[in-house]
Amino acid sequence: MANSALAAAWLFAVMIVAGLAVGSLGLLMLGRLLGRDWVTPMDDELEPAGLTMPLVAVLALPLAVEAFYRWDIAALLAESRPRLSDWFERDLILLRSFGYFLLWSALAWLVAARPRAQGWNAAGLALLVPTVGLAGMDWILAREPFWWTSLFGFAFAVSQLPAALSLAFLANTLQREHVSHTHDRSLTSALLTLALLTLWLWFTQYLVAFMGNLPAEAAWYEARLTEGRWIALAVAATMLFGAIILLVQRHRGRAAVLGASALILTQHLLHVGWLLRPAGTPALGLLDLLLLVLIGGLWGLAWMLLMRRHDARRRQSGRSGSS
Repeated sequence: MANSALAAAWLFAVMIVAGLAVGSLGLLMLGRLLGRDWVTPMDDELEPAGLTMPLVAVLALPLAVEAFYRWDIAALLAESRPRLSDWFERDLILLRSFGYFLLWSALAWLVAARPRAQGWNAAGLALLVPTVGLAGMDWILAREPFWWTSLFGFAFAVSQLPAALSLAFLANTLQREHVSHTHDRSLTSALLTLALLTLWLWFTQYLVAFMGNLPAEAAWYEARLTEGRWIALAVAATMLFGAIILLVQRHRGRAAVLGASALILTQHLLHVGWLLRPAGTPALGLLDLLLLVLIGGLWGLAWMLLMRRHDARRRQSGRSGSS
C-alpha cells in the first residue's frame, strides 16, 4: 500500500513537470511556425524548459520498477477488453515511454540548435502532438483503461500548452524582462485561445459520454465525480475564471494576465490529479504535495540554470553581432 501511494504521488509530480516541459517545446515550435516574432519574448523561458526533458526522463525512472508500481493492467483487461490488453502490456508501456522521452529530448535539442529551420519545427510538431497524446493514454488511461476515446489524446496534448505558457508568463515577469505591447497582446490572446480550447475539448468529451448514452465513458467520469466532484468544479472554475479575466482585462496591463496565469496553472495541477485519481483511490494529499515540491524543485532548478545559460549565450551573440 505504501509503495502504491508513493508511486501514485510520484507519477503525479512527474506528469506535472513532463507536461510543462513538453508544453513549452510545443509552444516553441508552434510559435516559430506561425512567425518567429510571435514567440520571441518567451524564448528565454520556453527553450530551456524544453531542454529539461532528459532530466524528466531520469525522474520518471523509478516508475518503471515493478516493485514500486502495479503493472496488472493487461490482466484486468484480458477478459473485458482483450484487444486493449496487448496495448497495455507492461513491457510495451515501458518501451513506448522510453521512446517518448528520447524523441522529445531530441526534438528539444534540434529546435534549440536550429531555431530558424521551419522544416524541423513542422516535422517536430507533427511528431510531438500524437506522441504526447499516446503518453497520456499510457500514463492516465492505463490506471483505469475501461474507457477509450480518440479525442482524449489530443485533449491531453493541448492541455499542456496553456499551463506551459502560463508558467512562462510568470517567469518572464519575475525576471522583469521587457516585452513590447504588441508582443504582450499577441501572447495574451494566445493564452486565452489555448485556455478556451482546452476547456472546450474536455467539456465535449464529457458531453458526448452522457448525451451519447455511452455507459463505459459515463462510468469513467462517474468514477471521478463520485468523490472528486469538488475538484472537478474547481478544475472547471479556475480555467473559466482565468479565461474570463483574460477576455475582460487583457488590455489593462500585466497584473490581470499574471492572475489568470496563476489560475490556469492551478487548474492544470488539479486537473492532472483529478484524472489520475478515480473513486476508490486516495485523493490528493500531503505526500503528493511533498513530492511535487521535491521533483518540481529539482526541475525548476535545472530550468533556471538553463535559462541563465540561454540568456548568457543570447547576450554574447548580440555583442558579437554588434561588433
